[in-house]
Amino acid sequence: RQRQMCIRDRLRLPVSVDSADLAELKRGDRAGADFVLSLSEASLDLASEMAATPILIPAIAGDLDGLCRAAERLSRLGRSFIVDSILDPIPFGFAASLLRYAELRRRLPEARILMGIGNVTELVDADTTGMNALLFGIIAELGITDVLAVQVSPHCRRAIREADRARRLMHAAQQLRRLPVGIALA
Repeated sequence: RQRQMCIRDRLRLPVSVDSADLAELKRGDRAGADFVLSLSEASLDLASEMAATPILIPAIAGDLDGLCRAAERLSRLGRSFIVDSILDPIPFGFAASLLRYAELRRRLPEARILMGIGNVTELVDADTTGMNALLFGIIAELGITDVLAVQVSPHCRRAIREADRARRLMHAAQQLRRLPVGIALA
């Protein structure tokens, strides 16, 4: 914990704690974590004890109603948060999860939304460059503000760099109001 804080302070990088163990989330918050992953409607009371920004997920897979209730509760309290309806892996609910993200954006038009893309890039033995481009196109269209990208599997050894390039490409395409082809990136 002390090492994380020193790295964050020196590099000015945000630190997150990701755990299903609520005691670990509390310890991470006390150690100065900026974000805690993940709280749900069932564990939402913990947010009142923390300075860290909570990432909210459904208590039950696919339950947007519960996720929106949790977000509305924190909004009423004036508490910042980020919502994540969870991207499911291909071919186990991926399309339905994309629809949930679109519905989440419709229901919470001003909310910060996170999409963790590792369930696709890490769990498909395929070209991560193309997957990142497609995912960041979807992210741009839905106005998703936060992305959790990982680089663990051997076939993903450049996934973070590819995600950054895809992010910049889709942002430029939106700003230029043109298709994301033939755009020179610095």
